[in-house]
Amino acid sequence: MEVNKEKLLKWAKKNKKMFENENVNGQAYKTNNILFYYVFYTKKWGSEQKGFSIISPNKFNKDEAINALNAHTYYALTANNIEDYGSFRAGLNFQLHSKMKEYLKSILDDGVLDNEKQINYQRAYDIMDSMLKLQDELIELWEESKQLLDCIKENGYFTDEEIERLKKLIPSFNLIQYKQLKPRYDFRKDFDVIYENRNNLKKYGSLIQNRMLKEMRSEVSEVGLERSLNELTKNIVVGNDYDSDNALYDKWYNALIRDIDVRIEQDIKLLRYP
Repeated sequence: MEVNKEKLLKWAKKNKKMFENENVNGQAYKTNNILFYYVFYTKKWGSEQKGFSIISPNKFNKDEAINALNAHTYYALTANNIEDYGSFRAGLNFQLHSKMKEYLKSILDDGVLDNEKQINYQRAYDIMDSMLKLQDELIELWEESKQLLDCIKENGYFTDEEIERLKKLIPSFNLIQYKQLKPRYDFRKDFDVIYENRNNLKKYGSLIQNRMLKEMRSEVSEVGLERSLNELTKNIVVGNDYDSDNALYDKWYNALIRDIDVRIEQDIKLLRYP
């Protein structure tokens, strides 16, 4: 059943208080063939949220309204996170990593390093190679996510099944980024060795600019890598050793559910209808 915008706004205004604006989410929650729309009310002058309501062309009770509020909260928080974070990560420029990989491969293929430096260069190469492959995975995940979100917008509604898919995407993005950043951070000093040894390998200098080698040093990259890892793991406990992929995924998934459930508890107190 399609509901026109004018009718939605009319229903939304019934629960509006003085000096408030009403805002109807364009995507409905569909369950048991019933559409539930989410309305939030803000101050007339400002963006402070004052309350919420659930509206529908069908009659419904409070339990159904709370269930719909839960679904809308999960959808809004996961979809916004994916749209902002996923598009940003997928759009990052990995040209520097690609050039570094090419540079390291040429040196390793020629077998010109002593045993100690061989370890540094090989490990750095493996990290670059892994980061690039993981970025391809992330771009593929973003395209899958975007297709799902576009489909929801085109249909004008989302379902429980689609919410489950959205919930699983966020820890997947986090896991890929963690697997990119953690080895790069742990072995950042390998790139100091590579930079300091550059003048002994001048024949390979045409493969990469000196400034690129400089940018990869721990002195330059450490703060940014550490900040990104701290932001990524701020809501979970990560051991000193590498956790398994499944263990990390579960930690991010559980943290996501916990945070959204806290938000739902707060929002239910502001639910105006029924």
